[in-house]
Amino acid sequence: MKKALIVVTNIAKYETIERATGAWFSEVTHFAKDFYDAGYEVDFVSPNGGYVPLDPVSLNAEMMSDEDWAYYTDHEYMNKFGNSLSPSEVKAEDYQAIYFAGGHGVIWDLRDNKQLNDIALSIYNNNGVLSSVCHGAVGLLNIEQDGEFIVKGKSVTGFTNSEESANGTIEHMPYLLEDEFVNIGANFKKEADWTAYAVVDGHVVTGQNPQSGHAVAEKVLAILDNQ
Repeated sequence: MKKALIVVTNIAKYETIERATGAWFSEVTHFAKDFYDAGYEVDFVSPNGGYVPLDPVSLNAEMMSDEDWAYYTDHEYMNKFGNSLSPSEVKAEDYQAIYFAGGHGVIWDLRDNKQLNDIALSIYNNNGVLSSVCHGAVGLLNIEQDGEFIVKGKSVTGFTNSEESANGTIEHMPYLLEDEFVNIGANFKKEADWTAYAVVDGHVVTGQNPQSGHAVAEKVLAILDNQ
């Protein structure tokens, strides 16, 4: 059975203010839907395993499409957010793709998780695809191979500084994703704020913002279908 692994956060609030966060529902769900439709099994993993909070803003009516509501009311699907795998339960060789989903929570728990970095690198080195959307790209920042960051010199995208500013959250971030990619030598690319946009560089596929989950999934599936 073909399988994909979605990485999600366990962080439920911003570190310095009284504001809820968590996984961004559509960023997880749009990718999952496209992989389900393509005949894949999809597993969720989080740094601690177990419960995955959802960013409440991502559940506002204006953020939810008909397909989002269909999945939100599917108890079997929603139970995945209550019972995510821990990294120690994951066998990297079982997966053809790994996808780091966003929501601001990932800023605090995905970047420096060695177990998740090792899983991602194993999937990548087994001819799998390394992918992310929006803030989920923090999960790619510290993956190293042979002493080099895996994304150094690669074209990538993620939530931009201008989108962070427009979102009103820039002052609450310990670092800015766009700046961090530039600092480690990646070629950071972007389109206008809130535009669906995905970048492919070999077996690395990244999406800019919450609007880009389907675009990332389509490009990852195209790579896997052509192998």
